[in-house]
Amino acid sequence: YFIKYLKPYKKGIAIVIILSLLSSGAQVIAPTFLGCAVTDLTKYLSDLKKGTASLNTFYSALWSMLLFYVLSQVAIFIAWMVMSKFNADSTNDMRENLFAKFQRMLVRYFDTHQDGKLLSLFTSDLDNIFNAMNNAIFEIISQGIMFIGTIVI
Repeated sequence: YFIKYLKPYKKGIAIVIILSLLSSGAQVIAPTFLGCAVTDLTKYLSDLKKGTASLNTFYSALWSMLLFYVLSQVAIFIAWMVMSKFNADSTNDMRENLFAKFQRMLVRYFDTHQDGKLLSLFTSDLDNIFNAMNNAIFEIISQGIMFIGTIVI
């Protein structure tokens, strides 16, 4: 059912998947730079006794780690914004279609159904669908990619 409403947003879904891949890759790679930083700090401490100590490689590893974490967060933010946009648009399409269906209904339908139930279709139910699509789909994509990326690394 949701595929019908998400079909026009294939490009947005592709962008979210690509950005999730980028973000997950950055999150998986960043800790390797933390390991390099710890190694470089240990080397610095041993070289300090010899008098040839330099923290340049340590700072380089820290900056690389920071860069990958920032890249990850920026990619997540952009992906979340894109996904929120097309989820809002698709939910709006659902509202418009539901309203068009109500306009075609016979008066007898409105006499036999409670007003609160009809109003809840527009408010609560569609808001729950929007929240589920906004949170669940993004989490499934990003956590699935993170799982696969962790296994690969």
